[in-house]
Amino acid sequence: MCTSIFTETKDRKHVLARTMDYSFPLDFDVVYLPRAYSWKSSADNASHESNYGFLGAGRSLGTSYFVADGVNEHGLAIAELYLPQKAVYQKQADENKINLAPHEFITWALH
Repeated sequence: MCTSIFTETKDRKHVLARTMDYSFPLDFDVVYLPRAYSWKSSADNASHESNYGFLGAGRSLGTSYFVADGVNEHGLAIAELYLPQKAVYQKQADENKINLAPHEFITWALH
């Protein structure tokens, strides 16, 4: 199980830290996705395009990327926390909502 902490420094800067307690090897690399990066959700094949560039830790999935942690050009930072047997996912797409596979949420949130 992963943990994270967020704090604000005396000079009002923000720090996000985390542990990576995965039970399997991650084989992550540095991933940079620029503005206007286009990708399709594997949940419903909907197209998305990034408004902001971002940098993160992740890996290529062939035609898309899995980003585990990242920060966009406006300073929004996000960390993926592994909580085995705690997360519940919807089984099918809902046409009235944005549908994402679990591994796509960080890419979508930072875009």
